[in-house]
Amino acid sequence: MNTATAKQYDTETLLQAIIVDMQHEYNRGKTQIPLAAICKRLGIRMSTLQRHFTLLDTLGFAYTLCDDSGRWTGYLTIQGLELSLTEVEPTENRLSAPKLINS
Repeated sequence: MNTATAKQYDTETLLQAIIVDMQHEYNRGKTQIPLAAICKRLGIRMSTLQRHFTLLDTLGFAYTLCDDSGRWTGYLTIQGLELSLTEVEPTENRLSAPKLINS
């Protein structure tokens, strides 16, 4: 990906966007979410996403697994699923999601 086309977000906004994106997918019945799909939807590089997943894993909200063919998938933990969102409305740009509140 060309650096001119990569989106730049602060850490808090990107962490929120990742959680919101994964919650949307979970609500659609997907428990394992390909990291490549999250990257595409959020317009970020895989290395950026993996760095942020390390933080989410440390905080206990999500984790990743790599299968034998090298595909990375992300999973929300119970704590990640329990995060509450205020006034969530479906949008084209999930980065406009509200602040997360730990319930």
